[in-house]
Amino acid sequence: MPVGFDVRKAAQVIAFLVCEQGGSASMIKTVKLAYMSDRRFLELYDRPILNDDLYCLDHGPIDSTTLDFIKGKGDANARKIWDEYLTSVDPKTHVLKTTNNNLYFSELSEAEEEVLKETSDRFKALGPFALVDYIHDHCREWVNPRGTSTFLSYADVFKALGKENPDKLVKHVEGLRKLHQATSASA
Repeated sequence: MPVGFDVRKAAQVIAFLVCEQGGSASMIKTVKLAYMSDRRFLELYDRPILNDDLYCLDHGPIDSTTLDFIKGKGDANARKIWDEYLTSVDPKTHVLKTTNNNLYFSELSEAEEEVLKETSDRFKALGPFALVDYIHDHCREWVNPRGTSTFLSYADVFKALGKENPDKLVKHVEGLRKLHQATSASA
């Protein structure tokens, strides 16, 4: 898993987004909302919510490990954590559902919840592929991989957001990810 990635936090992010969509949601739209939330958090606070590795796919940028968990991948112990929050209603239609309506999002800060809610509200009226089209048109960091996947650096996202010193910001993000990894391991 990527440095600093926390499966419980990722599950809570996705469950929060699914709850914001009524408790059941399209996988594609939810994955895009997760990326757009991470992007917005980078814009506001110079750090991601998910501490995930980013990739460009045909349908836009994604948080890679989070998408793997949504698709049912991941080791058994991590899957148990994930499954406390989410289930796939129908793998063919890729609909996600929260496991219960009384979820407590203990891993999310107030600022993270605000950005997740803001992002959900902003794109509420868009269907999954309308959101994909929006991202293709408005996220300059996305490069069409033409049927493959390409790594998307945080520096490219910072540049697309118009941030000064993107390389310095990436070092800050890397330091925070390492710190989160170290503190999670000792807890």
